[in-house]
Amino acid sequence: TAQSDARRNKYVMGETVRAAGLRAVKQLKATVWADIENFLTEWNPSPYKVIVKPVDSAGSDDVTLCLSLKDVQKAFGNIIGKVNGLGLVNKAVLVQEYLEGQEYIIDMVSRDGVHKTAAVWAYDRRAVNGAGFVCFGQRMCMIDDPHIRELIEYQKKVITALGIRNGPTHGEVKWFQGEPVLVEVGARCQGADGLWVKITTEALGYNQVQCTVDSYLYPERFEAMPEAPSKRLAHVSLKWLVSYTTGTFTGMDEAIWQSVKDDPSYRGSQIFFQPGSKVVPTQNCFTWAGCVLLAHESEDAMNALYYSLEEYEKSALYHIDTHIDPHALADSETREAVVIIDPFSTGALLAADFAKAGYRIVAMYSANLETLVNVQSLVPQGLSLSFDAVIPYHDNLMVLQARLLGLENLKVVAVLAGAETGVELADQLSEKMKLRTNGTAHGDARRNKYVMGETVRAAGLRAMKQVKATAVEHVEAFLAEWSPSPYKVIVKPMDSAGSDDVTLCSSREEVFAAFHYILGKVNGLGLVNKAVL
Repeated sequence: TAQSDARRNKYVMGETVRAAGLRAVKQLKATVWADIENFLTEWNPSPYKVIVKPVDSAGSDDVTLCLSLKDVQKAFGNIIGKVNGLGLVNKAVLVQEYLEGQEYIIDMVSRDGVHKTAAVWAYDRRAVNGAGFVCFGQRMCMIDDPHIRELIEYQKKVITALGIRNGPTHGEVKWFQGEPVLVEVGARCQGADGLWVKITTEALGYNQVQCTVDSYLYPERFEAMPEAPSKRLAHVSLKWLVSYTTGTFTGMDEAIWQSVKDDPSYRGSQIFFQPGSKVVPTQNCFTWAGCVLLAHESEDAMNALYYSLEEYEKSALYHIDTHIDPHALADSETREAVVIIDPFSTGALLAADFAKAGYRIVAMYSANLETLVNVQSLVPQGLSLSFDAVIPYHDNLMVLQARLLGLENLKVVAVLAGAETGVELADQLSEKMKLRTNGTAHGDARRNKYVMGETVRAAGLRAMKQVKATAVEHVEAFLAEWSPSPYKVIVKPMDSAGSDDVTLCSSREEVFAAFHYILGKVNGLGLVNKAVL
């Protein structure tokens, strides 16, 4: 267990590989926006291509290629606090350099520090459906193919650095600017439901699962295993099926599907939907439509079916009912959405309880994330929370309303503040969208502590004696008129929360010292103190 964190946490993994003197991706692990902004300012990537992804997930789940600082900020807001494809809360994000080039799978099996390569695959990743790295398929490589020897030697050093001496590993490595660079590695067999096992055996005569068993139970078989795949018995590929449509799956096109099954390269398949299942456009490994296993002694014959499937899946391979009943949508409680503005701290609990009640949750930010840096405790420890949509900050109320009205398959039924910073925007949006609201007529009195006190006083209720001060003269005039006795005066920011800089002063000098300390300071909510109470 000494290095188990390095085998699970992608950030620690990268830094461990770097410490071993191997090429590793430039990266930052961050929980707040300010750290990311500082990192990117210092780095100044050129060309501006940055990867943002969860620290702990799988496949291409929320792996985002960003071409600007604004893109990075949006990706950060979409990932942090969300429940990822593995069911884990994203408590941090990774910001990494983008590695151009071909990506490979290197599956190994180890016994007592001896590493053998069970298979090497080349990914076919492309941008589609708004996602940058959807896997369309993977084809098997041999050791004499370009770069494979270098990739294998690099990966052996990687897993040695990670303290892996026994069992299987599933590595992903890119060939970048003339050298291998680790994407990540899992201390396990390749996943993908083991669909690759059958065709791997056809291609090589063995597979990673079998070799793992041998490494533990039959050392003589492990010793006899080739160091790396060198003799090809067949050309093999996995063709992951991509969906381009949202709707309800009703079945495969029987004629096309039968022609696929009759092809000499067909070795089996798995469709991930049942009739009646909801289908969405494929964006990661969790939204594939299915998988077809391909193998043939002729590479051209295998590729012909691969590319035929690619054409079929665009329009005719599966039947999907795209009709959505607008009345069902309006009446469906599971598609009604609650917007939580600044879902920090207890606001995250509020969002979680609405989710438990069957509502979809939309997170919205009332300001740029760097402004909210001090309140970004997005998900309290132990809370499982996922956002169905994230609306980034915009200073135009009409734009925010349009984004909410444009959410696909979601009808907003409530807008609430999750934190103090979100109160004003929640009032504005709920009023504009004619939802349950407190309105904006008294919005300032609910946000500004000075106006709050004066509003209470105007209602005939006992309220604190106070002055809103932006200059020393305001403080002097107020204290001269009041002459407090005993001398106990509170000085605090006009806009903040909790006991942030709330100061009990026992003398005139202490009052002025507190005033000068607070005025102009950035408070606990990330706001500049423009006045003092």
